[in-house]
Amino acid sequence: MAGVTFDPLDSAYIQNPYPTWARLREEDPVPDIGGVRWVTRYETAASVLKDHQRFSNKFLDADAVEEILFEDPEARRIIARRLKVPPTLIMVDPPEHSRHRTLVNRAFSGRRVVAREGSIREVCLELLEEVPTGEAFDFVASFAWPLPMRVIAEILGVPTTDMEDFKRWSDDALAALGPMDAVTQRRVAQSSVELYDYLASRIEWSRGSPGDDLLSGLVQAAEEGLAQLTTAEILSMVVQILIAGNETTTSLLGSGVRLLCENPEQMAMLRADPDLWPGAIEEMLRFESPFTGLFRVATEDLVLDGVDVAAGTTLVVHFGAANRDPRKFVDPDRFDITRENARDHLAFGEGIHYCLGNQLARAEARIAFPLVVEAFPGLALDSDRMPLWAPSPVSRGMKELWVRV
Repeated sequence: MAGVTFDPLDSAYIQNPYPTWARLREEDPVPDIGGVRWVTRYETAASVLKDHQRFSNKFLDADAVEEILFEDPEARRIIARRLKVPPTLIMVDPPEHSRHRTLVNRAFSGRRVVAREGSIREVCLELLEEVPTGEAFDFVASFAWPLPMRVIAEILGVPTTDMEDFKRWSDDALAALGPMDAVTQRRVAQSSVELYDYLASRIEWSRGSPGDDLLSGLVQAAEEGLAQLTTAEILSMVVQILIAGNETTTSLLGSGVRLLCENPEQMAMLRADPDLWPGAIEEMLRFESPFTGLFRVATEDLVLDGVDVAAGTTLVVHFGAANRDPRKFVDPDRFDITRENARDHLAFGEGIHYCLGNQLARAEARIAFPLVVEAFPGLALDSDRMPLWAPSPVSRGMKELWVRV
């Protein structure tokens, strides 16, 4: 059986990858894409995510990641100045992962997220007040991106005076998820060095002057029998939280508004019955998964969907393809806010590595979407500008989404 061939960076594929993913699921469910095996069917993907013994998270070390991201020699010289941090959370297995997760859960608890809901609402209202009236505007630039960036900055305890620098560093951290030319690589590398230095100084400051922010929580996190987190470990975790937290929520908000504009009858249902919002958000996560997948490494020879996979093979558990699998979701290419099993999606992963920030992302969406729909009764896509997807092989989100109100 011939494999399905395609270019994951082709513009047509990025605009609409779902027909390709459907062919993969049916014809070539564990394809070899550039030396990496994709897992595209739901049940297989879920089983891989739950089995951390046969599928390790130790897929790349930090030096290998830098070599992949920064091909430009000058960018590599710049990034070499960055503080070195150990792998944590998504890059390790138990027992290291167990210790990290236990301690970070204390600092990133549901209680802390609930305590932030009032602040999230305030940021939403401020951003909506700044939206230009009577003209089209880019929803991503005006709302979907600034909201999670400001929320995560507040959670980390970033002072208002440092917000512009933090915004620039965050922008460049997200730019690394897509293709970069030499100039961009150098800029991203420099921003990464500055961000790491900044966060390290804030962590040390929190040790002497702890507050109610996440950095202070991580500094103070302790559990009987477990050593406190080091500055390097905290720095590694915070950078992961920063990138994943921003990207997931930005993509969810942008894709969600596009889906509501394209399905006005479902937006009307939500206006009539706000109790439908939680299910609608889960369907958005299923229908347009913000991260298309995460890496694993097979620790032994095995067979996945009839394909022999050798020990040491790198896999991508493809959330995007799995969440459109008709074996799991009836009529999967139909957006349906009343879908009964929408919450079974894999957008936040599964197993011990289930997304740490899922509660925060859901809270931001649950607060933001009703406010956006209420503020803009005539919300619709701008017919003069097509939605533009970000060119990334690992995430799926809107780069631009122009709307009219």
